[in-house]
Amino acid sequence: MIVALVAATVVYGVLKASGVIDNVENALVEVTANAEGSSPLEGIFSLGRLLTYTFLSSLVFALCMTAVLTLTAILYNAAAEIVGGIRVTLTDRA
Repeated sequence: MIVALVAATVVYGVLKASGVIDNVENALVEVTANAEGSSPLEGIFSLGRLLTYTFLSSLVFALCMTAVLTLTAILYNAAAEIVGGIRVTLTDRA
């Protein structure tokens, strides 16, 4: 989760410094502007919003993966119980 937040911050910083975010935002504002010249999309690309969405999506991903991996472990243990599992013996040959 922390890696995703740091990566999103770095990518946002690079795109902001190169002017990509401002150009995209200006294009969206021009397309969606109403008669008064305002747009509902002004300020849509902010660092706070990006980090919020990154955090929430990382949290949902972590919860889903926890559930999936728990189910996988249960199914594996059930299959190993039915089949008998695999016995591995390690010896030390000197």
